[in-house]
Amino acid sequence: MNLLFLNIGAQELILLLLFIPQCLVIYTLYSIITNDKFASDKKILWIVVVFLFNIIGSILYWMIEKKSQKLINNK
Repeated sequence: MNLLFLNIGAQELILLLLFIPQCLVIYTLYSIITNDKFASDKKILWIVVVFLFNIIGSILYWMIEKKSQKLINNK
């Protein structure tokens, strides 16, 4: 398989598909650690969730915590 319009072969495409989700996980962990609004036990819980369920844990964090932040800010 050769994607000529992108000049990307199958090996490069596989590397990109593996690299992009890991960037999401790293950014999520950074966000959890630097968030001062969390208690330390909540931070540890989210870090464990992200380590155990990499991509799904990251998506859950962004959906649940950012939604709760909107609810807090609206009150």
